[in-house]
Parts: sequence; structure tokens; C-alpha cells
Amino acid sequence: MKKKFLLLLTLPLLVNILFVRMSCGRYRCYYMTSVSLAPFDNADSIPRVLSPDGVLARAFMLEYTLSGTLTYCSGDDDPALMDSIQLTSDRNFDALHPAGTDLKSLFIVNKKNNGGDDDLHTCYLVNAPSDTGTHVFTIKIFMHDSARSTFIASTKPVKLLL
Repeated sequence: MKKKFLLLLTLPLLVNILFVRMSCGRYRCYYMTSVSLAPFDNADSIPRVLSPDGVLARAFMLEYTLSGTLTYCSGDDDPALMDSIQLTSDRNFDALHPAGTDLKSLFIVNKKNNGGDDDLHTCYLVNAPSDTGTHVFTIKIFMHDSARSTFIASTKPVKLLL
């Protein structure tokens, strides 16, 4: 009788342990398929598409969108985990940031939740370039997957004004 009683007391604990062990390998993972990059003029309360005449550097903003699928996967899957991000310009930005140098430290990045599988990130320029000039900004997303995938997107030429 005591053995049955102890078994009944410990049964919920055993079921819980088994369930946790069986389900702990599942987690949310994101399978990225593409990245896009768009420049905006953020001088007003609503970001606008850039004018061909250029944009003041203090009002310059970039948005990059990571597109893919958010799903559940197990430890046996090979999710495309983001390894690193690099943001560059094809032109010298200032004395410390020649063409091709990572510019992430010159931007403040905010993530926006758009309710879907895509991740939208807004990048606000906090340090202006040393002179007026036309830049092509490029973002590279390096993935930590078996293929070591890289996703790349660039803007059209953007004229930054001081």
C-alpha cells in the first residue's frame, strides 16, 4: 500500500521530468532568406524617401529588413543563426572610417516589431561624415550555418549634406 501511495505521489514529477527532457530540444529559430536596405530622410516626424538633391547627414536614416521564416526547430536542425552584421560605405566617411570600414559604431540601431516574420531595424546616423559626398551603403549579414551564408544589400547612391 505504501509503495502504491509513493508511486502515485511521484508519478506527476516523473511525467514532468520526461516531458521536459523530450521537449527541451525545441526552440524558436529564424531561417533568413534575404535582406533589404533602404535610405530615408528623417528630418520630419515621418521618414520620407530621399530627394535627389541629397539629405542632411543629421537627418539620414537607414532601414534594413531581414526576411525569412520564424519557426520551431529541434537540436537536429541547422538554423541559420546570425553571426555578425557589417555596414559599410563605398566612400571615405571620415579619417577613422575609410571606404569599406564597418560603420555600425556611427549609427544607433532600433528594432521595430512589425508583427510578421520579417525583422525591421532602423539605423540613425549619429556622427556626420567629414565632408559632403555621395555614398553607397552596403549591409552584409553573416550567418552561422553549415553553408556560412552571407546576405548582402546596398542602397542606391545617397548624397549626404553637412
